[in-house]
Amino acid sequence: ALVTVVAPLGVFLSHISAAWAGGTAIYSWLYVDNWTWGYLRSPGARHELAWTVLGFGLDYVTLASWAWASGYTLGSLSRETSWLNAALLSLVTFVGTGSLTVQSANPFNAAAFSLTFYRAILPTSLRAVLVVIPAYWGACVGRRSTAVSGQRTTIGVVVMGILTLRTFPFL
Repeated sequence: ALVTVVAPLGVFLSHISAAWAGGTAIYSWLYVDNWTWGYLRSPGARHELAWTVLGFGLDYVTLASWAWASGYTLGSLSRETSWLNAALLSLVTFVGTGSLTVQSANPFNAAAFSLTFYRAILPTSLRAVLVVIPAYWGACVGRRSTAVSGQRTTIGVVVMGILTLRTFPFL
């Protein structure tokens, strides 16, 4: 399971979390470090802020769902080594792209990424909370699970499918 499951899932989760961490860093910097109450007084700015928060929230739920499902798969495939595989998945997730985000290379984003919080702390925190914790939780559930009901599986697949199609509409 190590080569065929852990490495591809870890690299995938690493790249997606890096890209979304970069987007989060930029928008967080725009809204938090440059906050003005005018954002809430303007209907257009309020609308944009709400859609930004909702969009990132759904992205985070999607990423955590993928990580949980990855951990569950690892726990189900190899019950004896599920903790080792989950640890390796976490390692690959952090090492896959390091602390770099896709957007940090763009010189127009230099103001946001010049701050340590947006360059290093936020991406690492998002990976820990949205990938590592759900993956370990999924591995724990998958390890002790004997069988999953058809109804639960169907609901999970449909919800994750909808989240995935929302995230990648071109699929």
